[in-house]
Amino acid sequence: MTSEPIDKALERSHFSADWHYQLNCPICGFECTHQVGAVTAFTRPAGEDGETVVQLTGTATRLPVEESHNPSPRRDAVRISFTCENGCTFTMDLLQHKGTTFISFHGEEGDGEGPI
Repeated sequence: MTSEPIDKALERSHFSADWHYQLNCPICGFECTHQVGAVTAFTRPAGEDGETVVQLTGTATRLPVEESHNPSPRRDAVRISFTCENGCTFTMDLLQHKGTTFISFHGEEGDGEGPI
């Protein structure tokens, strides 16, 4: 993954004024990305020192903070899984920390063959 994936990942949309940015692959920059159905929500109902509830589509599991893999060390987060048509796989995390919301990307480069 490049050191500045956000430069590749977010691009001003030319499709509609209501769609402000398009999400390109943060690894290779390709514009054809697909959500793969895995959305994970990390919530801390009791605050930063409490358990984390990990919710996948249709499920919810309470886990101790150290077992939850929550990308935020203190607050809530959402993780969305993607692939691009060059075969890269990546996640986009929206996370909160000390009142600020951040976006981060993590993934692996594809082989150019793509899953589609």
